[in-house]
Amino acid sequence: MFFQGSGGGPNHPGHVGLVLDTDRMIEAPRTGLRVRISRYTVRQDITGYARPGS
Repeated sequence: MFFQGSGGGPNHPGHVGLVLDTDRMIEAPRTGLRVRISRYTVRQDITGYARPGS
């Protein structure tokens, strides 16, 4: 998942998370904080997503 960051948008995302399932992702909230599992379905700032090829 790609999220809008400060000054970012669809062409310049500011945050990235790795999707685990239909509700959760792995993310590092910002530099210096611990990696965590959080819900991406509650976020309003999703700008796009990609699925790696098989």
